[in-house]
Amino acid sequence: MDGDTKFQGRQSHGYFQHHQRRSTLSTAWLCQVHRNGGAIGWEVIDSFYKKEQLDFINQVPGDGLSEADSRILRFSKTSGTDVRPLIHFWGVHPNDTAALNSALNAEGLSPSKLICDRLEHYKSIIPKDNAEFQIHANAFFGGSVPPGGDPDYGSGWYNIWLPLYDETHGALAIQAMEDIIDLYFPDGCPAEPPAPIVTVNNSFICAGETATLTASGAMYYQWSNGATSQTITVQPDSTTSYTVIGKTAGYTSEPVNAEVIVNPIPEIHVDNATICAGQSATLTVIGADSYEWSTGETADSITVSPKETTIYNVTGYSSGCASAPAPSMVTVNPIPTVMLIVDEQEEFAIIDAFGSGLTYEWSTGENTPVIQVFSSGTYSVTVSDAAGCTASSSVMILLVSALDVMDDEVEIVVAPNPIDDVLHIVCKGHASTDVKILDNMGKIVLTDHTFISEGMTRILSVVNLPSGVYYLQIAGKGFFKAVRIVK
Repeated sequence: MDGDTKFQGRQSHGYFQHHQRRSTLSTAWLCQVHRNGGAIGWEVIDSFYKKEQLDFINQVPGDGLSEADSRILRFSKTSGTDVRPLIHFWGVHPNDTAALNSALNAEGLSPSKLICDRLEHYKSIIPKDNAEFQIHANAFFGGSVPPGGDPDYGSGWYNIWLPLYDETHGALAIQAMEDIIDLYFPDGCPAEPPAPIVTVNNSFICAGETATLTASGAMYYQWSNGATSQTITVQPDSTTSYTVIGKTAGYTSEPVNAEVIVNPIPEIHVDNATICAGQSATLTVIGADSYEWSTGETADSITVSPKETTIYNVTGYSSGCASAPAPSMVTVNPIPTVMLIVDEQEEFAIIDAFGSGLTYEWSTGENTPVIQVFSSGTYSVTVSDAAGCTASSSVMILLVSALDVMDDEVEIVVAPNPIDDVLHIVCKGHASTDVKILDNMGKIVLTDHTFISEGMTRILSVVNLPSGVYYLQIAGKGFFKAVRIVK
């Protein structure tokens, strides 16, 4: 702040040092310069001092010019125009005119019409005689020094000059202004340059996101939301237009609109499913334009066959916006277990579909857990549990009374029973010609067509048969015998 204050002090007093006090231009007129931002806008001064502080903090290297020339160059770069005429008017003159001029040309900076016009305006309001000076002094400071005021500055300066100012001073001040104008504008005020043309991007975002809008084409910007930076970040709830105006060297662009289109986040809905083990489920989602499942599929419906209860996630997309992942649960219920227990007698059999919490449907039409049958054949049952899952099982029943065709003189001996790995069969009273072993489904699992004489032992290896209930059929001339065996 001390450096800035010192610089501003030179502005208000240095002019008179340079012109040996020929001019009566006062601090009041210099305040007029400041009130108008030096003809190029207050934002220039604001940006300049902000950058000064940042450059100091960041220790940006200097440009090799003297302190005054460097500041004039930096101020000109900030404003986008050669501000030497204004700085000269304020009382600070270049130390090395050639070096500063070369640096300004390298940046493409030249004095603007606005500055020229402003200096011409200042020249026009310089009091020409004491009467005009009196009016001017009273208008600005009321003609009195406030308590504690400096008699050489401000209203104190006016009090000193009130009785002294005359036509000679007015003429000298006007000529001093004309000298500055002629120095920097030898060909008169330049033509007015075109206003800057500002462009700005539009943006598409999803609800809840932020958008970055960047303007270009000017030195300074004013946005409709109050921001003054080149780039702004906004987060509108709905589609919104933002207006930006650009300014360069005091010239203002036309307003330009930037639209931030806010697309909604899609709300998706997906169903759940319950299946039995081994079945498939079809999952369907609605609410978006496209989808992505955790399985990698992208259709709105997928078919899955999980072995256990599984959650599948799906994300919906519309206008580039993604929904939150939605879970879909497929509950897998186990298949009920059905185990048939058979108690065979000679003339009937009892079949028990062992289980609890089940419903039953037999091939006989019965729906009880246990049925009794009186004929040989295959009997099946389908059981269902509370979840609707089903299982089936079948069993073949061979009733001895229905299969035996025996000669009274024939006796069959089967040993051992239950059997181990070898089965011995003896037919007394007649020779045997054929032996078959059937499983409980009626499937033949072993045959032997060897002729065995009466009283001789037929030996069968059953080592390859799994444990279970079997039926042994023995045939010979004039007889047929069925025996239930267990391994």
